[in-house]
Amino acid sequence: MMARSHHSLSMDEPHHEKSARAAELSRRAPHRLAAFLLFVVWLILRALEPIILLFALVLLLAMVLNPIVVWLAETSHSALYQW
Repeated sequence: MMARSHHSLSMDEPHHEKSARAAELSRRAPHRLAAFLLFVVWLILRALEPIILLFALVLLLAMVLNPIVVWLAETSHSALYQW
């Protein structure tokens, strides 16, 4: 009888280990998904780095030149009205 109870415990043990392993995997799944998505975003940003830098440069240039363009537009209108 003792051997039988020991045998039934060993039969339940793998099922318990499988469910514990499945629970551990389900707890890790969001972390793995977040890490994978972060890696994909990093790859995309790295591939688009020259385009992003060029966009930033053009935006900075537009910010610097905007006051000059506004000043030129205002002075050209006043010069047209003098004629």
